[in-house]
Amino acid sequence: MARYHVPIHMLPAAELFVRLKSDYSSCVEVTSYRYSALLPKSEEWLLSDAFGSTQYLAVLHSSPDLEVRVTDVGDAVPGGRSEVKMILNNQTARRKLRSTVMIVKDGKVACESNDVFPMNIGSTRRVYLPYTVARSGDQQMRIMVTEADGGKLLLMLEGRFVVSPLGDARGGEL
Repeated sequence: MARYHVPIHMLPAAELFVRLKSDYSSCVEVTSYRYSALLPKSEEWLLSDAFGSTQYLAVLHSSPDLEVRVTDVGDAVPGGRSEVKMILNNQTARRKLRSTVMIVKDGKVACESNDVFPMNIGSTRRVYLPYTVARSGDQQMRIMVTEADGGKLLLMLEGRFVVSPLGDARGGEL
């Protein structure tokens, strides 16, 4: 087990990114990861408990001429905060791009959302893709970026998530 203390001059921080990397050509398996922090006790912080979760996305395809940073994938639960947020940086010529998020359940696309937009060379764009999660069970989230005109695949990410039967109320909808 390794420990690392964040230098005090870096705190407080709105975000903290952690990168796990191996400098060797061997395989690395992370079976668990834990982050802990002491929260200040004051009247401004009325927290009794805090929680969060991490969604991992597998990079199935990535083009070197499109820099992509996924900043949020939402809650991935029925009735939750359901939006993929990305920052794209186009490294090549002007082109029209299509970004897509799909929720796949039982091998079928349950939800699909797209956005089509032009990008100049060196330009940066924030992309927001809403989605819905309808029911409980094993599901996949697929995020893709393609050239809108030719369909050339530039990025494909995939993540799996499970919605508990407890979450099948679809945000309170009856």
